[in-house]
Amino acid sequence: LSMRPDPTKYQPRTDPPAPRHAPDPTALGTASALPFVARHHLKFTLPLVAVETEGNVLRLCDLDADLARAEMAISLAGLNAAQTDLVPVLEALLANQPAARGMDITIRCWAGACAGKPDGAWLSISGQSLRARGPQILQHICGILRQPFCAAEAVHGLVNAKKSAVNAQIAAFGHLFCETRLRANGSVAGGLNERLVGTHVLHALDVASAQPVEHLLHTLDSLRHHLIEGAATTLAISGIASPLAQRTVPNKPSTVPATHELPPFKLDSFEKITTESANFTTGQAVNLNNTGPAHVAAHMLETGWLWDSVRVAGGAYSVRCSYAPDDGLMTLISIRDPAPQRTLGSFSQAPLWLRSVAQSDILERCVAAKIGHLTRPVRSDLALSTAVRRHLCGQTDAMRQAELESCL
Repeated sequence: LSMRPDPTKYQPRTDPPAPRHAPDPTALGTASALPFVARHHLKFTLPLVAVETEGNVLRLCDLDADLARAEMAISLAGLNAAQTDLVPVLEALLANQPAARGMDITIRCWAGACAGKPDGAWLSISGQSLRARGPQILQHICGILRQPFCAAEAVHGLVNAKKSAVNAQIAAFGHLFCETRLRANGSVAGGLNERLVGTHVLHALDVASAQPVEHLLHTLDSLRHHLIEGAATTLAISGIASPLAQRTVPNKPSTVPATHELPPFKLDSFEKITTESANFTTGQAVNLNNTGPAHVAAHMLETGWLWDSVRVAGGAYSVRCSYAPDDGLMTLISIRDPAPQRTLGSFSQAPLWLRSVAQSDILERCVAAKIGHLTRPVRSDLALSTAVRRHLCGQTDAMRQAELESCL
């Protein structure tokens, strides 16, 4: 496609563009006259998702009258480093299995952490269908792990397709992979997450594609057998009869698998991730241990200093700043950034800006905004996976309420 400007309508600029001056982090702007929600107008209680627990089955009150949903989370506890690296390969082969018509199936890996509870990782198989087909979708997701793999000649093709998909995701959503990488050495869960969904997956796929297909299939079959026979399984359902779920889900194993100490990720102080895109992402992480102020400060930085100095003055496409209480890390991210070195300078000035504006009305606005974020209802299509994550990570409603009050 070749495009040219119409010479009769286009006049090139003759005056040079005005230079962009870096904002002063210690200079206070005038307070905005726009109204905002005051604290006494906010709701200080969390929206709760009603969950009934029966053994290893979680039952949510019917989220949608016409839909049946189910998610099975298989614990990856007890796997060594080589087995953990193979889980994304197993995920690629399982995702290739056709689902019955009218069923929407999703397979994903994830890791989670919670204060006071060991970190863990899981392989989740979830699906939804019309309510009348609830028994079929429950039977399908519980049987996916037992279905035969694809033909041997197609295995390496699936591995290479998975690698291409990951490379495409890194090129398009590099900021998410950058954030995952930054959290890799912040906690055990951060390292597990990097192994399962981060850039480390490319290394695992390269190792898998270099193996003879018979050896790779044998190793994957051993991993699958371990998950079927020895892994704890949790099932969450909505719109499906509870007795049916109790008969379908495997029981918890009587013995806990032996824990393997996975080698931690030791990140260099400065790292680069090679992508197939020219869009630069710049990220930095800092360790903090004060949940409430860190939550509010992250929101202040994202909508204030980082927006002004990195997005507007620096020319980046967007900025992100978030705090995760489970590992105590605040991450600062710039997306499609043309001036990464300048952005790092802006990151380093963030504390100066916070010190200058923390007494103005921006603080009240960001407290209100963060409370609104923490108290917003869970979407119905995410309620099941949210309930599973909170249950497995030990995140109680009381802990979430304490997190909300710390922001106040």
